Amino acid sequence: MRIKGAAAAAALALTLAACSSGAGETAGADEVVIEWWHIQTQEPTRSVWADAAAAFEEANPGVRVEITVANDPDFKTALDARLQANDPPDLFQSWGGGVLQAQVDAGMVKDLSSDVSGWIDNLAPAAVDAMKIDDKQYAVPFDAGLVGFWYNTELFAEVGVTEAPETWDDYVDVVAKLKAAGITPAAVGAGDKWPAMFWWAELALAAGGTDPLDEAGATGAFDAEPFVEAGERIVELVDMGAFQEGFLGMNYADAAGAASMVANGQAAMELQGSWGPGTQASVATNGEGLGDKLSWFPFPTLGGDGGAKDVAFGGVNAFAVGKDAPAETVDLLEHLTSVEVQSKMGAGGQLLPVADGAEDSVENPHQRAILDTFRTLSGVQIYLDQAYAPAVATAINDNVQAIFAKTSTPQQAAEAIAEVARR
Repeated sequence: MRIKGAAAAAALALTLAACSSGAGETAGADEVVIEWWHIQTQEPTRSVWADAAAAFEEANPGVRVEITVANDPDFKTALDARLQANDPPDLFQSWGGGVLQAQVDAGMVKDLSSDVSGWIDNLAPAAVDAMKIDDKQYAVPFDAGLVGFWYNTELFAEVGVTEAPETWDDYVDVVAKLKAAGITPAAVGAGDKWPAMFWWAELALAAGGTDPLDEAGATGAFDAEPFVEAGERIVELVDMGAFQEGFLGMNYADAAGAASMVANGQAAMELQGSWGPGTQASVATNGEGLGDKLSWFPFPTLGGDGGAKDVAFGGVNAFAVGKDAPAETVDLLEHLTSVEVQSKMGAGGQLLPVADGAEDSVENPHQRAILDTFRTLSGVQIYLDQAYAPAVATAINDNVQAIFAKTSTPQQAAEAIAEVARR
């Protein structure tokens, strides 16, 4: 499908880079063109996807896959323009939650339940279920993982820390030791907003478990105590100087972004998803990252009885199919979630496969532990900027950034989010 309208075209031209084996060609009368938008801008996953599309084209003469790659914020801006123009791409990134719900309500995506019934049982059930709306399959997962701390064991050892902190008090103590030694404790790409949101979400989940998050989604009660407490603990870290200089304007995956600071030994840790090692390697000056010096630990507990137990904060990456996509789009989707392609993706170290039989492609022991843990959880709290409606997601990201900037108090930020959610 092709873009319609000047606003959508402008958004596409300004924010996205398109490529395909036949980029720039005019589709022939009998040629099927599948327009695929994804956000894997870093290597090696970007090339894995390109190679998968080329293999699909070779196996399906007369079908051309036109790939458009964008970073997360630009993708969302351009996709919004396409949806407003009633012209969604044929295959595009989805995180489920409130955003997918809005796309379903607007009639922008296909119900895939029948189309994928013959093969979707080969994928992790928890990831598959996360992409259902009213028990219908509206997107298909290709990656699932958890958020936690990726840290430099050598820098931790320099300040006498040989075991990962398990409680929040332990964590704050580690931050203080690193800061006193002149080491930047943590890097956060708050310029992208969503990496800052991870801190607020993890702290709210640790403070109250999933009930307040579910209640907030239903009633808008984002001004409940766990959300305010989360903001207060963020302010505590900011006041300690826990983050790198210029963190408010720094993005996550840029060449000189937050991931590169950890990868190049300039910061001791980052709170990120299971893609952390791969992203760090892609921006490391040595092209490899920290290697054996990199380790992982889950978000610390706050103590008490209110926090999450067998539920963790993470997410599922998936692909939705646009309402007017050609039938061959589902065939491409099946190919992308095959054990062969999933294994190549898993070996890249950025994403964790959901296909049964692709687990052994994950070589990093910490990522493998995350993958195995994901399959045992009773539930996963997906990323907040995807769990809720788009307007609420924007309010969360904007107001959490304001907490980090200390331009809003935790209470003010929570109330501002609640106000949007209750409209």
